[in-house]
Amino acid sequence: MTVNNDEMRQRQETIAHELAKIMKRQQQLEATNERLQDKAVDIRRSLTDVDLTDSQYQQLRLMNEDDIPLKDFVAVCMSLSSPKIYLLTRLIQNVRSLAQSELDFVMFQHGLLQLICSNYR
Repeated sequence: MTVNNDEMRQRQETIAHELAKIMKRQQQLEATNERLQDKAVDIRRSLTDVDLTDSQYQQLRLMNEDDIPLKDFVAVCMSLSSPKIYLLTRLIQNVRSLAQSELDFVMFQHGLLQLICSNYR
């Protein structure tokens, strides 16, 4: 009977040891999972703006894929996978740039007119 008790105690100690190892590994996995989730949020935030200028696009296309930052790599891949959207985006950016230039010129003219009008008063 004492042999049985010793054997049972050894089994319980082995099970307790294995359980402690499992619990420690579970904690490590949970910590790793939390770090990975934080990184995923950071990556998701950094990928919200993946617009490239034409010169940036051309420059990145010449680089080795391993040397390109992830955000730029995604931007290039998006441009390649959807050329119509890429071209439309470029067109919209050009129109926006032209409209901004025209607005700046009109604002400049407006300022000149105000200056001229204030001198005649």
